[in-house]
Amino acid sequence: MNAEFECRATAAGLRAMRAMVAAAHVAAAVAGVRLGMAASAWLATSLALWGLVLYLAFRVSLDAELLDLLAMDPEQNPERLDSLLVRAGLRGAPVNRRIEERCRGARRWAGWLALAIVGQLALLGVGLAGAAR
Repeated sequence: MNAEFECRATAAGLRAMRAMVAAAHVAAAVAGVRLGMAASAWLATSLALWGLVLYLAFRVSLDAELLDLLAMDPEQNPERLDSLLVRAGLRGAPVNRRIEERCRGARRWAGWLALAIVGQLALLGVGLAGAAR
């Protein structure tokens, strides 16, 4: 597969996660409001999981932007990007990874994000069902 295309396609897929992240924000708001009405370990855990969702959403969003940069020049930009990340303190020693490996890693982060959001929504559902009794 063309490296530029793979970078752009992966970045587009990562950006599509925004709708799921929006659902996580709504779930956190609902859990927070409902938790204010009645204590519930399920709702509290759902709200706590939102913190993980925020981190993962940031990571996925950053990866989408970085993949767009890589797509501009897939031959030269990986080394430039690694150097920048090391100087910014966001990464240790540079690791020479192919574009395919970078895209696979970004998709793995997106998978963890989706799992965290599903977990958050499931906990919210259980918490709301228990609070309705």
